Amino acid sequence: MEQGQSPLSHCTVCPRHCCVDRSDNQTGFCHASLLPKIALVSTHFWEEPPISGTKGSGTVFFSYCNLRCLFCQNYEISENGFGKEVTIERLAEIFLEQQAKGLHNINLVSPTHFIPQIAMALRLAKNNGLNIPVVYNTNGYESLGGLRLLEGLIDIYLPDFKYWDDRIAKEYSSAENYSKIVTQAILEMRRQVPYDIFDKNGLMQKGLLVRHLVLPSNYRDSFKILDWIKNVLGCDTYVSLLNQYTPMHRADEIKALSRKLTTFEYDKVTEYFLNIGLKNGFMQKKSAATSDYTPIFNLEGVEKKTLKNERRTNMVRKERVVTVEGLRDGKGSVEIHHFLEKEELMGHATMYARVIIKPHSSIGWHQHVGNTEPYAIIKGEGTFIDNDGSKTTVRPGDVCLIEVGQWHSIENNTDEDMEMIALIINEEAK
Repeated sequence: MEQGQSPLSHCTVCPRHCCVDRSDNQTGFCHASLLPKIALVSTHFWEEPPISGTKGSGTVFFSYCNLRCLFCQNYEISENGFGKEVTIERLAEIFLEQQAKGLHNINLVSPTHFIPQIAMALRLAKNNGLNIPVVYNTNGYESLGGLRLLEGLIDIYLPDFKYWDDRIAKEYSSAENYSKIVTQAILEMRRQVPYDIFDKNGLMQKGLLVRHLVLPSNYRDSFKILDWIKNVLGCDTYVSLLNQYTPMHRADEIKALSRKLTTFEYDKVTEYFLNIGLKNGFMQKKSAATSDYTPIFNLEGVEKKTLKNERRTNMVRKERVVTVEGLRDGKGSVEIHHFLEKEELMGHATMYARVIIKPHSSIGWHQHVGNTEPYAIIKGEGTFIDNDGSKTTVRPGDVCLIEVGQWHSIENNTDEDMEMIALIINEEAK
């Protein structure tokens, strides 16, 4: 990065206008410094169908955020700042590596506070052959100046429109003047990509898709957001109504946020969407309201791999160990000892590892979407809860097979570690 470069030298990248000198590694509200920081580079299958398609979206999760949502599911990176700093050159390489995997697009998740750096990396990547669509996946709290730095670089804008009532925005997300800022930002996004363009397979190539997470006790606020979309953007605007609210992080500090959304509340919003004449909508099933779809942030894909050289010079190596607290909304801690990196599995699988469930810990109830997973128990004893809720005691020599679409969890209620070998096999590889 060039030192003294505006707007980082007097940071006005987002609406907060902290005016700190990030080129000198000063930090403002978001805590981001000069270099972009990334927590995870992954393939994501659970975006809207025109984004994820069949091959997945190439997500790049940036650390930090310019909001403070009490219910944030990604608080580990947004507030706690987990991640690793990378150079502009490395960020450009990451974009090209995602393209090389055959993914449908590059998906920039929570990118606002790194706009200048992302713009530089995108130009570099495009000069080196990046040609798949770039998705800007944002909370919507954007400055017009920041967005204009991206003009010509972003193909698909995917903004949240969280609140209409600014009092709620301030209480829930510490965001002043949210509705005015987000509406101006979305209009700028629409100006940059005025038409929604899809390929023959229904994958979005250019355009705008507005997301709205319906919150408990707040469906009337959702009505006002839909009214604005209809009256200002038009009835043909693509809108995604999210039914996935799950009380997480500090949600229990607010009574209204401490529970899940009811079917009644979500149905009220979807009915209103249809009744006012909006035409293009994506809806979610109630089963989406779970922490199972929250990514595991483990720096995967952040550092450059030199797998061929490692194989030639170092045929014996150590397992890579990641410790996860509350895996899949379970209790306690689980250690994942990776035998192979994802790239080494060559698309056939996403994980091959020794998994240790610590005493009185568990992997929470979750569904397998797009993959099958066998567990082979090698040490200790646990309780396997299968798709219909049946419980089975499992011991060394037992194999648990979870097919595509099935739900399960596994618990270790003993005072000893429970160990198993886990292999997550991609459905397309079967």
